[in-house]
Amino acid sequence: MKTLLRSAPATAFVSFSPTGTVGRLVSSASVIAALALFVLISPAVAWAQTFRVALPLTATLWNQCVPEDVVTQGQITVTIQQNFDEASGSHFDIHVVSKGKGMGVITGANYNFSEESENSLQLPGPPLTVAQEFLINHVLIADGPVPNFYFFVRIHTTMNAVGTPTAQITRFDTRCQ
Repeated sequence: MKTLLRSAPATAFVSFSPTGTVGRLVSSASVIAALALFVLISPAVAWAQTFRVALPLTATLWNQCVPEDVVTQGQITVTIQQNFDEASGSHFDIHVVSKGKGMGVITGANYNFSEESENSLQLPGPPLTVAQEFLINHVLIADGPVPNFYFFVRIHTTMNAVGTPTAQITRFDTRCQ
């Protein structure tokens, strides 16, 4: 069983102004490249970083089953996590959960909505293989006789150490019920 040796509660993101000079970008790119090289050659120590933020959400969603726009309000929670394991592997995950209530523009029906998405990138230690998965599970549930809308996406790709795809799964599904 792998044990986390260091854990940080949050990470900070670095962004650069689009009006910055080329020299600043080259210098910043050098720092980022040096940091990446340091991470790659550092002794294999397991650790994790997690960043989480919750924000209010106002959005207009489409219920193709009616069809109608649904004006919604709720909350979106984004969690970003990066783990490094003892074998110098890297595991990156973005998890987004949106939940709220809304009203149909045409029918006036009350809706509950929930959407969960996951983007996962796994780069285990030597040999360098890659596994990436992207999932979306989206539901709009209406009160009464208005049909509910379900949307599901799954894209999964695995590549071996020479970059040849070894597995590919793609699934899109919508349903009115």
